[in-house]
Amino acid sequence: MNQKYRLPAAPDVASLPRRLRGSLLAALLLTGWTATAQTADPVPDAAFRSVIRHYTDSVGESANLYRGLEYIWPSQGTRGHPFFGTDSAQSGSVWYDGVLYVGVPLLYDAFSDLLLLRNKSNLNIQLFTGKVTAFTLGSHRFERLPTGYYEVLYEGRCRRLLAQHSKTSSSVRSDEPLRFTPASRYYVQDGDRLLLLNGRKAVYRYFSKQKTALRKYARENRLDFKNNFGRSLVQAFAAFDPSTP
Repeated sequence: MNQKYRLPAAPDVASLPRRLRGSLLAALLLTGWTATAQTADPVPDAAFRSVIRHYTDSVGESANLYRGLEYIWPSQGTRGHPFFGTDSAQSGSVWYDGVLYVGVPLLYDAFSDLLLLRNKSNLNIQLFTGKVTAFTLGSHRFERLPTGYYEVLYEGRCRRLLAQHSKTSSSVRSDEPLRFTPASRYYVQDGDRLLLLNGRKAVYRYFSKQKTALRKYARENRLDFKNNFGRSLVQAFAAFDPSTP
């Protein structure tokens, strides 16, 4: 799969109120933010976070972020929910239409691949996917690629480990409620390419030059690529990422 990827753009300073522009620019200089900066967090520094949170609070629900379609999930007749992690809104951050918002209540519908915002009226607002660049949900960081939202699990100098989470719905009989089942697919992003890692053999092929050392490391650290693939994959990349000297 060949997909081009672009880093999130810097915040749209021109869209901020005049009273906040100076503070934001000062915070950006303090954090060393540039349009090409590699960062594991869409909100990279406490000073930056404080300024953006002040802006988010000041504009409230008049912000462009809140102008979307109401999302209604028909929970009757289903077991479980279509959301990533929990069906409760979590505090997060989102790059939306060129502007960064922090401390906003978000949910991610992994069944429909939609990002939702919970407003003060307790309604879920569907954000326009094409305007979302990246978001955080609790401790999880997601970025949008042409094929959907991906969680960034590990980031090296040249390669990144990504997960695409989804949920499927099924029922054994027509009179039974739908059940939601989570699933994840794991990829290595190498430049403009995404390489699927769909099992232990694929992992060892990817680390072919370090296969013997990785096998030894897996035994000593009890990596379980069969029953705990995602976590084992992160550990393997942290120890043997070829892009890390």
